[in-house]
Amino acid sequence: MDSAEPEITCPTTPGLSTGGFKPGLDWSYVKSNPTQNWHVVGWLVCLAMIFVTWIVTLTVVIKHLRNY
Repeated sequence: MDSAEPEITCPTTPGLSTGGFKPGLDWSYVKSNPTQNWHVVGWLVCLAMIFVTWIVTLTVVIKHLRNY
C-alpha cells in the first residue's frame, strides 16, 4: 500500500446525510407489531412507572407536610 490515498472500506461516505439527522418512530408500527418493538414498549412502561412513582411521592409528601 504505497498509495497516498487511504483505502475506503465504508460503503457510504461518513457523516450525516444532506437531510440531517431525523430520527422518527412510526407509532402505528409499534402498535401493530409490539413484539418487534420491545425496547419502545419497555420505555413507555418505564415512563408510566416513573409517573406513578412521582404522583405517589408528591401525594405522600404533601400529606406529611400538612400535619405540621
